[in-house]
Formats: sequence, structure tokens, C-alpha cells
Amino acid sequence: MLALLATTPGLAVGERPLPALATEEPPLLLGGLLPLDDATTARWPWTGAWTWPLGAACDFTRPSPAGEPEWHLLRGFTISGDVHFGADLANGRGGDVVHAAANGLVVVVHDRPDGSGFGSHVVLAHRLLDGEIAYSVYSHLRSGSTRVREGHRVWAGEPLGEVGRSGRATTEHLHFEVRQTRDPAARWENEATIDPLPFLEQRLPVHRADTSWAGPYLDWAERAGLIEPAWQADEPLTRATWQRILARAARLPLVDLPPDAGSLRETLVDAGVLPMREHAALRRTAAWRDLRRDLASLVTYGANLPPAAFDATLHRSACLRRFQLERPAQDLGALYRGAPPTLADACLLLADLATSPLPPPPAPEDRPR
Repeated sequence: MLALLATTPGLAVGERPLPALATEEPPLLLGGLLPLDDATTARWPWTGAWTWPLGAACDFTRPSPAGEPEWHLLRGFTISGDVHFGADLANGRGGDVVHAAANGLVVVVHDRPDGSGFGSHVVLAHRLLDGEIAYSVYSHLRSGSTRVREGHRVWAGEPLGEVGRSGRATTEHLHFEVRQTRDPAARWENEATIDPLPFLEQRLPVHRADTSWAGPYLDWAERAGLIEPAWQADEPLTRATWQRILARAARLPLVDLPPDAGSLRETLVDAGVLPMREHAALRRTAAWRDLRRDLASLVTYGANLPPAAFDATLHRSACLRRFQLERPAQDLGALYRGAPPTLADACLLLADLATSPLPPPPAPEDRPR
């Protein structure tokens, strides 16, 4: 034994070799630029429904509540002849606020008065529910108007900057692009461009048309990426559906989620969001004890939910009607209904959680300047 140990070059007899030091891999560079470590990935929200960056949220040709003049398409997307990889939106003036079209992470903020290309611009990265990644590009902004920084988390509708004519532009307008990829590390400007108008039209919030008590909560959850457009308010909440919602609500440091329900459950168990003993059939309807347990665990683990701005009186009325509780997220031990949980119940509870002081406050880098 001593002879064997002494055969290692540079070691004295009886001295054991040190274990090799683990080399930490550099973080993924999202879009080829933004370091995507675990903390940043956990803050990256899922992208649900999209809205227009200018004009009314669901119809850019209509004036927004701010009362600016009507917007129109100045120049559209074309890949033949006079190539143009985006949509130019204008209303005859500059200075109007440009909003994020969907939840995402800020990858690029270029806010210098150069005279070429995009000029002052912002690029957001979006995690789509189908596993793809999209980049939205907001160009020709007024120099000095940007309100976000690289690495910021932004929610749909959040101000990014103001309409201008910086860069290669002859009039005030927003040049809006969408690029899509499955490789998060590829440079964003090298990925395929797609016509942003049909892309966004197909992803406008569907549940906004629901006029029932559940409509505002389904709409909020759809925009947050928690639920999908085809899911119905009154459908029984299966364990598989609830666990997918839970995974999208948690601050998991994952770029994508497993597509199958079994692997997703194991991911939640490994993260500590679900208990080790969780093994019930995923096709079964979730029980109220599951929701009580899992919501409490989500509060402890950390949620990644957008702000929920509901009328306080109407929200309190909805909670009382469904659960006989004014703020169910603050009294999870008493949460129960005679009927099994529905999708609408889950959305109401998560929205109440988003309006409660229970989740951790936003990190300083998430707050706008």
C-alpha cells in the first residue's frame, strides 16, 4: 500500500493525492450577451399572452388610455425586394411611451445617440410555453429615454422608453421586431425574424373576453404564462395541470420545463416545492389539502408572479364568494370548498398570493430606475 501511494509523482510516502478541484462552468449567455446564472434564470418570468407595445393593449390602431393619437402601420415586414425585418408603428409624433409586449428579461439596452442602425433600442428575451425563445426588439427610441437595464425582469405593459427617431430613421416611429429560436445561447441578432403583426395577433389574451367573475383572474394568469388559452375556467383541476401551474409560478432556475407530467413532478420534488411523498395519480383531481400544502410551499420557496392589480372591493367579494375568506392566501389553513378545485379557483388563489405581502419583495435589480 505504501509503495502504491509513493508512486504518485510529487507525493511523499503515505500522503494521499488531493481530489481534483471542480471547475465551475461559465453561465449561459442568453442571446449571446446576458449571463444567465441560476439567480437570473429564476427571475426570468414565463411569457403568456402578448399585448401591443403602443396604442391600446389588444389593438394598436386604437388610442391607448393615455389619449395619444391613433397609431398606424408605417411600413410592414417583408423578406423580398425592399427587405424589412419588422413593423414600423407611428402616430405622427415622438415621445409616447413604448411598453414591453410580454413578460421577459432585458438582454440589450443601447441608449446612445448614434446615427446608424437601430439607434437607441431595447431587446427583451421571452420564454414561450412551447419551449421556444423569442426576442422582441424596440428600436429608434428617443435617446436618453430608456427606463430599464440589462438583466432586469420586466412585465407585459411595463415602460421601456419613448418613441423617437434615433439611428437610421427619417421620422418618429417604433421599429418593432420579433425573432425566434430554440438555442438560448445564440446571438439574438442572428436568429430568424418573423412578421411581428400576425405573431402578436395570434397571441393576444383569449380570456379577456370572459365576462364571468373568473374572467379577470384567467386573463391575469394567461398573461403571466401560468395557464394556456384553451384551458377552461370550470374544468376540474387535475394534479398534472396544477403542478404545471405551480412550476410556472415558482422561481425555478430552469430555462425550460420537462414536457411530460411525471418528469415535471420529479423536478418539483427535487426543488423542494413538492414533498418527497408526492406520488398520487396525476390524472386525479387535485384536493384542497394539495392546494393548501403547495401554496404554503410556494410562499417558502419563492414565487415569480406579476403584479395583480384588481379592484380591491371586487377581489375581496370574489374571495368571499368562493372561499368564505377575504384573503385566502393569508389564511391557507382555512382554505376549503365543498366542490373540488377548478382552474378558476387556482387562478384566484395565485392572484391573491400576488397581491399579498407574503412573497419575497423584488430584487433591487428588478426595480425600474
